Amino acid sequence: MAFQYVYSLDGDNISSISDLPLDTAANYKVTAGAGTNGVTKGDLVFQVSGLLRRNGTATGAGIGVLEGTEFTGLIAQGQPYAATNSSFTSAVTDTTRYSNGIGKVLQDKAVAVYKVPVFQTGAVVTATNAHIGATYCLGLSAAGDQQVDLNTTTTPAVKVIDRSTDGKFLLVTLV
Repeated sequence: MAFQYVYSLDGDNISSISDLPLDTAANYKVTAGAGTNGVTKGDLVFQVSGLLRRNGTATGAGIGVLEGTEFTGLIAQGQPYAATNSSFTSAVTDTTRYSNGIGKVLQDKAVAVYKVPVFQTGAVVTATNAHIGATYCLGLSAAGDQQVDLNTTTTPAVKVIDRSTDGKFLLVTLV
């Protein structure tokens, strides 16, 4: 489980979803496990050269959380990027002009609240009241899921606004 939308700090205000072009080359999932770029619902996404991607390192401020994808080009979801197939022309593989997919992104950074697991490395880490109000980076679980890393604050991605009673989940907003 990555980012799970819980509520809006604006109350019942309906958040808008933006359609942004996917970086289908960077998002193609080649192997299972940590560090892969298989973009899925609930991922914090970043924009690189105008295209959406899920960074393997998952650090720094993202632009929003992916709510879904829509593939519009000649390449189906889960297939290798078109540039690796010589039968496609360069115009079709130009993802800036001819996007092979659209990411549906919720971009309400300061008001959308998400439930995210606490990143576990070696020893079990649980969130306490001392973590509320602080900003943290993300870590990737062994399965490649984004989680809040309470040990890293250098390039934060989230701000903690509350925690679960067992300390295994945090309620966060994006920075």
